[in-house]
Amino acid sequence: MRIVDKKKIDSIKKAVVAVSGHGEAELRISRDHTVTPWASLGMYLISKEGETANKTASHYGRKYGAVHSIRKKIDADPDRYKPYLDKIHNWIESCG
Repeated sequence: MRIVDKKKIDSIKKAVVAVSGHGEAELRISRDHTVTPWASLGMYLISKEGETANKTASHYGRKYGAVHSIRKKIDADPDRYKPYLDKIHNWIESCG
């Protein structure tokens, strides 16, 4: 059984919007190279909260395979993504 905190998921989505400067609809629809990394970070954080890959991907209009791919990518090189993940976590702590 998975217990997923919906408020935490919503906070992550709001934080990604705030930190990235891209709207929620843009993150869900756009495949532009300046937008997709932010959607990927959001999917990574949501999946870490215990959400299924299918449900996680649906938050950003992607397919579940994208979630597995981004988790592998970020877990393989966490130092590269840490500054951005920290910004999102800081926003959640201060505003979320």
